[in-house]
Amino acid sequence: MKGYLLLALACALFNAHFAEAHGYLNIPKARNVLANSDYCPQCLSAGGPFTVSGGQVWPAGNHGLCGDAFSNPTPRNHEAGGKYWTGKITGTYAEGQVIKLTTVLTAYHKGRLGFKICKINGGTKADENSQLTQACFDENILVQANVDGAQRPGDRYHHLGPNAPTTSPYTYVSYYQLPPGLTCDGVNSRCILQWYYLTGNSCTPPNEPAEYSGGFGSIGECGKNSPYPEEFWNCADVAITSGGPSSSPSPVPSPVPSPSPSPSPVPSPEPSPSPALKSSPPPSPTSSSPSPSPSPVASPSPSQSPSPSPSPEPSPSPVLKSPPPPSPTSPSPSPSPSPSPSPSSSPSPASSFCAGKTTYGFFADKANGCKSYYRCEATGSWFFSCPSGLLFNEPIATCDWDYNVKC
Repeated sequence: MKGYLLLALACALFNAHFAEAHGYLNIPKARNVLANSDYCPQCLSAGGPFTVSGGQVWPAGNHGLCGDAFSNPTPRNHEAGGKYWTGKITGTYAEGQVIKLTTVLTAYHKGRLGFKICKINGGTKADENSQLTQACFDENILVQANVDGAQRPGDRYHHLGPNAPTTSPYTYVSYYQLPPGLTCDGVNSRCILQWYYLTGNSCTPPNEPAEYSGGFGSIGECGKNSPYPEEFWNCADVAITSGGPSSSPSPVPSPVPSPSPSPSPVPSPEPSPSPALKSSPPPSPTSSSPSPSPSPVASPSPSQSPSPSPSPEPSPSPVLKSPPPPSPTSPSPSPSPSPSPSPSSSPSPASSFCAGKTTYGFFADKANGCKSYYRCEATGSWFFSCPSGLLFNEPIATCDWDYNVKC
């Protein structure tokens, strides 16, 4: 009996030693932060080192994917269908974007942070339960972005180092790069961001960079000859929209060469229609190639006779691309205004908005009640819409719940 009490006391002291090191993913908000799980969103250590290890040597062990104990009944509290699961999207990003991630620690025990994403095909609870695995998370291991403010561009971990910040709770901002080609609209497919915190107060995380490994004292590297470390896991639901630079400039060069070779007698007047062709929709160059056959019949001859009036030429020339020659007169006014808004409807707001900006980044579309936002970069400008029910929160550069947004 005495031996049993001593063993129980040792286990209690062991777990109490680790219970101080707590943390959570705050931006985007993890599922446990949204639900304020058991009034302790910082407590998702999968039951603690003793439970996770199961007598094994680190890194071997078992844990719930979102920080619940592995042995808990399924669905676990923070997995699809669980007590604290809602599926609410707390971060919306663009494909390949640099994202800002914020971690809050309530006690400082060194260590490092890591981030991974699992894409779920489908939007149901059953889809998540069947596809969410650690192997799925491992398919998209995020690395630090090569931007100002990043700690170590290209490194998969954010290293906390030996020195604690001056104020508690401790907040860490990380800048990570989303991989190209990874998209999920939050409806037909969903992305789950996994946050991982490996503490460094009982053993030193392996392969720590020299500038962050000092000050750990005499503790050994995590593994066979060291105590099992405490670890934390969180999950956040995010959406990643497909986006790219404006496509309006790409059709511009194609209409210019196509009409010039077709009617050999009319190469000189052709350049004047080119401004109209630039704003015409992409199908116009395709249909312009058949126009040489009707073109010699009647339309070029009357248009060449009044040589002093090349200005009316542009209006018939786009018309000849799709309809036959009889209808150049009546449709000529309609194509010139209609193509202009159609290509510029998506890029024009972004390009005009970003033209006056002296800094790059993400900006709320306040004229639209922050239901959409702009991305202004040196390489181009883009326009995005937030999912229904969310508004763009400019300070944290993500679509957020309306009560968190001051538009």
